[in-house]
Amino acid sequence: MTGPEFVAEGDLDDIAALEGVCDSGREVSAAQAAHLLRLARFARRRLTHILETTVDTPEAQERAWRNLVAETACALHLGEGQARNQIDLAWALTSQLTATFDGLTVGRITLEHAEVIVDQSATVPEVARREFEARLLEAAAVMSPRRLREAAKRLRERLHPETIEARHRKARQERSVWVDAELDGMAVIHHVLSAEDARAILDAVETKVDRVHRGGDIRSVAALRSDVLRDFVLRGETSPAGANDVVPTVVVTIPVETLIGLDDRPADLSGYGAIDAETARRLAAKAPSFARLFVDPIDGSPLALGREKYRPTADMRRVVVLGDETCRFPNCGRPAMYCELDHTEAWADGGRTDLDNLAALCSRHHHIKHEDGWSLEQLEGGVLRWVSPLGRVYETVPKALFDAQYFGVEARPTLATLLDGAPEFEEVLLDPLPPPLVSFDEFELALCGAPPGAVFVDETA
Repeated sequence: MTGPEFVAEGDLDDIAALEGVCDSGREVSAAQAAHLLRLARFARRRLTHILETTVDTPEAQERAWRNLVAETACALHLGEGQARNQIDLAWALTSQLTATFDGLTVGRITLEHAEVIVDQSATVPEVARREFEARLLEAAAVMSPRRLREAAKRLRERLHPETIEARHRKARQERSVWVDAELDGMAVIHHVLSAEDARAILDAVETKVDRVHRGGDIRSVAALRSDVLRDFVLRGETSPAGANDVVPTVVVTIPVETLIGLDDRPADLSGYGAIDAETARRLAAKAPSFARLFVDPIDGSPLALGREKYRPTADMRRVVVLGDETCRFPNCGRPAMYCELDHTEAWADGGRTDLDNLAALCSRHHHIKHEDGWSLEQLEGGVLRWVSPLGRVYETVPKALFDAQYFGVEARPTLATLLDGAPEFEEVLLDPLPPPLVSFDEFELALCGAPPGAVFVDETA
């Protein structure tokens, strides 16, 4: 790049240039806030003016709103749906979520962060909305909009007045499939379905893609995903020979209180978020066996190998994958189950194969760590501190610690305490449990057959 805009900045060092990019990003956010404020003021003035010239009835209000949207869409060269969304966003930020608007004005958050907060707060009860907004604003300062949306969904479940079971039943009625045409002879299929089915489909695709990719197929991973899913649907194939040899696995974290029927707190579907207790127990009922996740002294399986072995055990991988959930590079959303386990302090440099020296990294960010000048340190509680080649520091926090810091999630009681006075426990999954039941703090249920598999983890450590 040799244009005059680059020559003008040619004397700046890289760090100063990056700071300049950050400054211009904050300026963009401030300009977007100013635009939304002007739009909100125009909308209020225009609606007031229209309604002053007619009888204020519901029909008149609807006509005034249509007039406003059409006028705005024409002036801004937008579709009417886009104009309506902008007006709704401006209205919400300037009248209800003013702290979010202030954060956008000073460039603390981006417009995409603001849109997430507005969208997720729409159904939060008004009495809890201020706390919801404040906690999300604090989190928005350290994460991408995509990760903020995931965190917002978890917080929303804690504050929503309607049970997730009732909302899930309503949402299931909206399941559908449709196609949007794209350029150059391509198209996008949208499939709205239950979260556990979606995760099972994705896992089946990823499992097959991994096999084909390791077999030397030269197609890109993205293209392989597309082709594998096409073959699943059109040909019923899961292998080159057509044999049905791919079994999907769904990972669900379920509080033991929910599992044994003491309450109906949501479970957590890996890669998605909260699912209702009824769905979680239904999946659990299909699990034919349990395998230990955290191992107590009775079992004796090691979760710390020190310098004895380089490769982590299967139990260690389960702990890391379920604790990290995604690749631990800042704002990477690659599910941890499809990532590699990395020794934070490299084995070659004396690093140990222990839980406090392991983290899930996708292949791309694994290479970045080892080859592209990034350094990594693992702090207490599983916090990862990344230092970029330009010296900027970024920290990633495991979900459980993040929720404790930002959302005030309290520790749960122990399994033994919960089992006291649980008369329905004998009716819920007692037979598959290996004895002794209360000798370990956490356990895993693994179902390895179709319909979708399920892995459940008790969070009562």
